[in-house]
Amino acid sequence: LTRNVTRALSVLMVDFSCALKLAMPLAVMSAMREAGREHITVKGGRFLEATAKADTIIFDKTGTLTHACPQVAQIIPFNGKNEAEMLRLAACLEEHFPHSMANAVVEAARRRGLRHEAKDVFSALRRLGVKKTVMLTGDSPRTAAAIAAQLGVDDFRAGVLPADKAEYVTALRREGHTVLM
Repeated sequence: LTRNVTRALSVLMVDFSCALKLAMPLAVMSAMREAGREHITVKGGRFLEATAKADTIIFDKTGTLTHACPQVAQIIPFNGKNEAEMLRLAACLEEHFPHSMANAVVEAARRRGLRHEAKDVFSALRRLGVKKTVMLTGDSPRTAAAIAAQLGVDDFRAGVLPADKAEYVTALRREGHTVLM
């Protein structure tokens, strides 16, 4: 307040004599800001620490790994075009129309890229020390198996109710795993 640099430094030296007092909150805030940029919400420092110790990650399928909406079941190319090119053209034509079928075509084009991204994410998680990825879903075993195979998930549970999901997490923790969901 007095614009005296010496006084300001003396206050800082007395108050922040331990570098950790200043460094730890700054590190946590920086990590939370970086997570926010990736659309990840972190409640606080203890959750960041828990993430570093995790050896198992569980994903709820619907809304996280998939969306409940119409989807493209098959692409039939013509005139010598390949499937990827036909899908790209259809998505370019449909992306400006606000109806569910147009959205399904655009989503299918994006999903083609996202499947590869999801596989890359699971590979990165393994490199970071995560030993197991699990998908929990209320869907049928057949649907769950197909999606798990596409994404490269280690394990899945189908027909699971919300209360059962919590119990599954609790069971893994009892076995000694550090679990994120």
